[in-house]
Amino acid sequence: MNPIERIKPYLAKPALTSLLRQVRKTNRPIIFESRGNHLAALISMRHLRKLMQALETEEDEHDWQEIQDALADPRNAKPIPWDTLKRELDLQNHRVSDRGRSNQTVAAKAASPRQKRARRPAK
Repeated sequence: MNPIERIKPYLAKPALTSLLRQVRKTNRPIIFESRGNHLAALISMRHLRKLMQALETEEDEHDWQEIQDALADPRNAKPIPWDTLKRELDLQNHRVSDRGRSNQTVAAKAASPRQKRARRPAK
């Protein structure tokens, strides 16, 4: 594997187009350094997509582990009634449809001033 190229930021500005071309062509990142400190990296979209995918996979695995831990916790053996949960989470103005999707039904949002005027009976 070829070493990662390092460059000072003030040198990058005039050469940015060629640096972008180089990253796209070689698929190798370029690290911007100042006084030995890494400031940023220029990476290809291919590598960014792979990083994002890996991060999502890691987050999914973490979420799955939290779900498994919660299900294994004996304190969670008894279900919490929906009305109790809504009250504790301050979700009184939310409605869950028969498919389990949450639909926000906040009265203040549902009746905007324009809608209120339209509902008034004509004189």
